[in-house]
Amino acid sequence: MLHPVGPLPARVYWRRRVLVGGLLVCLLGGGGWTGWAARTGRLPLHAATASARSPVAQPSLTSLLPSLAGVRVPLVPSPAAAGPLCTDDMIGLTLAAPLSATVGGSAALTLTVIDTSPVPCARDVGTAAQEVVLLDAAGHRLWSSADCAGATAAAPRQFAAGQRVDLQIAWDGRTSAAGCPGDRAVVPAGSYVLKARLGTRTAADVALTLGQL
Repeated sequence: MLHPVGPLPARVYWRRRVLVGGLLVCLLGGGGWTGWAARTGRLPLHAATASARSPVAQPSLTSLLPSLAGVRVPLVPSPAAAGPLCTDDMIGLTLAAPLSATVGGSAALTLTVIDTSPVPCARDVGTAAQEVVLLDAAGHRLWSSADCAGATAAAPRQFAAGQRVDLQIAWDGRTSAAGCPGDRAVVPAGSYVLKARLGTRTAADVALTLGQL
């Protein structure tokens, strides 16, 4: 068995045997080393690199968030939506003015709004909704707080049941007209009537007397 037999030279057969033997030694050595590395936990560099490059499953966003099924999120109502709108029959409106004032002087007026209903409600109390008018004895319109107020946005106000709000209005003792023209005259001495409203809700008339110093 150790002496090659064949038509080729003996050295050819010896080379083949050497190559086959070398391959067997490599296979046996590699298998043994792999088994030893598996038992000891020592992996080759290329195996560690392949493991690092392999994709790692990441938890999805939905798995991190709690389920919202059946959860009710409370809505925070806006001030205007916290109650119904105050209709005219849900509010009281009164006008307060001095009994007398000096010609050419100013007069402080107070428009008071009260929620007379048993429930909260909202009402626009902006200058665009409120108005006080001065009339002479013949009923002629001499002045209005809306003439020179300018364009203003609505100012809804939330009223609690029974709540009172005072709106301050100043009159400078002169006449006015729509659009606030510049030729405003001093209202002369005499007896006058003040009328007030908030939207379509009106207040009781108030008498005002103007006199000289």
